[in-house]
Amino acid sequence: MGFSTAVPTTVSARSEISITGSISSAAGADIVGVELFFQQVDTGSKWLYTVPDSGDIDFTVTETGTHRIRLINTSSRNTNVPLVYSFGQETIEESGNSVEFTVPDADTVQIQCVDEAGGPVAGLPITLRAGGTGRPDVFTTSQQGYVRFIGTSTTDLQLAGPTEVEVQATNTTDRQPLGTVGVTEPTEYELTVENPAAYANVAPQFIEAAPDSGFNYPYYLLNPTGTRSGDVPLLVEPNNTGTATNDFTTHREAARATAVNRNANQIAQELGVPLLVPVFPRPDGEPVDYTYYTHQLDQDTLELSKTALERIDLQLLNMVEHAKSEVLSDSEYSFTDEIILNGFSASGNFVDRFTMLHSDRVQSVTAGGLNGMALLPLETADGHTLDYHVGIADIPEITGSSVDLKALDDVDQFLYMGGEDTNDTIPFLDAWTSEELKQTALDVYGEDMITGRFPTSQDAYNQAGVQAQFRIYEGLGHKPAKTNDLIEFHRRSLTGEDVDIFGQTDVSNYDGDVQLSDTTITPETVDPSSSTHTLTFTAQNISADGSPDTFSITMPGSVMLEKINSVTTAPSSDVTPTQDGDTIEFEINPEIPLSPIDITVTAEVVLSSAE
Repeated sequence: MGFSTAVPTTVSARSEISITGSISSAAGADIVGVELFFQQVDTGSKWLYTVPDSGDIDFTVTETGTHRIRLINTSSRNTNVPLVYSFGQETIEESGNSVEFTVPDADTVQIQCVDEAGGPVAGLPITLRAGGTGRPDVFTTSQQGYVRFIGTSTTDLQLAGPTEVEVQATNTTDRQPLGTVGVTEPTEYELTVENPAAYANVAPQFIEAAPDSGFNYPYYLLNPTGTRSGDVPLLVEPNNTGTATNDFTTHREAARATAVNRNANQIAQELGVPLLVPVFPRPDGEPVDYTYYTHQLDQDTLELSKTALERIDLQLLNMVEHAKSEVLSDSEYSFTDEIILNGFSASGNFVDRFTMLHSDRVQSVTAGGLNGMALLPLETADGHTLDYHVGIADIPEITGSSVDLKALDDVDQFLYMGGEDTNDTIPFLDAWTSEELKQTALDVYGEDMITGRFPTSQDAYNQAGVQAQFRIYEGLGHKPAKTNDLIEFHRRSLTGEDVDIFGQTDVSNYDGDVQLSDTTITPETVDPSSSTHTLTFTAQNISADGSPDTFSITMPGSVMLEKINSVTTAPSSDVTPTQDGDTIEFEINPEIPLSPIDITVTAEVVLSSAE
């Protein structure tokens, strides 16, 4: 058949324009599962057709005019079939078209990417294109700089005809064409990359589902530049699409956005650790309906069996092991057994609940927007049996294992809410399908997310003897905490530093204003003669917004303040004390990027008594 030249054409549309015909392989190769990609030149509209067993072509498009036609073999990866190939262009008529395509035999080639000094460049996000069409997130470069499928070690590529090779950063408009290889025989190509540091390891890799490895859904993996040396943890943030849909592409795009644009990306970049984002669906009918809130890891989800969604918590752990042993196997560093977790809203619930289920596999977790309802580490409370996902009473029945509270206590946990958060899941059926469990939640947690439920969660942790840092952010709605706070929390956990500064002693006292605890004095008795005393108290809700907070304490009527010797704070802050008679006025500005914060103030003063 003949192909038209690339000239502007008039576009018209109708509901269905039939494309029929057949496709075969010149080498007799299996072409089942390869994809035909039709793109209207003027509008950019796209249609994808997967070749069936018969090799017949039978589908519809909705626009006439000139279409680019490409073959893509990156999903099925059939042997002796080019990974990408251009069939040129075809003018689609309103009456429809009959087409016949013959796929050429593919040659095995290798493509090595080197820097301007000739050294191999690893971790590049590579796209192979035919006639301008290709699929990102499929190829990367090995430690030796050879192009390979993400998640595999082989560097043999099957290509035919002109194939464009480019490096494409996370920002899809930032591309560097490396050249076109005209494949006519098995050979090796060397292509030079300018400024490879701008591209290496910046794009997330898309890893296909691998049921034999224990996970039924794909995941994204970001391996940032400047990765830590020694033992490195994986950072995991579960995907949260925000809606139930059977369109898996929607879930995939949301997961990729998490890997590329959300605060998990910044955490990974700053800490120098790989980021894994699973692509779990949140179905709306197939294989289950919307009431299975998979992205929260709710009760219904955890109890699923005999479906691809069975035990997605274990599937996530298998993804982690696959990433370490297969995708990152040629890395120059080793991995810790523990992972670090981040999540907000539904994914915040997911990581909070996952940590309770698998505390022996978690180093640290930051979880926000929890509706005030952290999973309680208790089996009973207020005369109620606390089943999952309120408490842990029935977890042994569901999973076969009890919650290890000692291991949970070893996890560094940062659980937070915005003081203005009103995003309450209690009224919604997808979050609470069991009326009995919902009523238990209301009876135990309380009605108000900030003044009732979150303090109840903190009290339950204290009752169970499990440490966790609870915080309410003044003025914050249903939004994640400052990314710098999340980074600093995980950084301190990884380096073994104290994370207690992130917690508020008692979130039930939250009212958004600075509050002072009772002041202790050592020694307790103030004598008539001048003597040195130490005053200690806690100032809550101090803001690290760049503007100092001010407050004061006044001595009792019979006590005279003669002199302020020194004032110190923990954590360290910029503090200015001023004496005004028997009153000390404090001006405090925290040095760490955390807001609000509780600060312990210690003042050494000289006092005397009038009595």
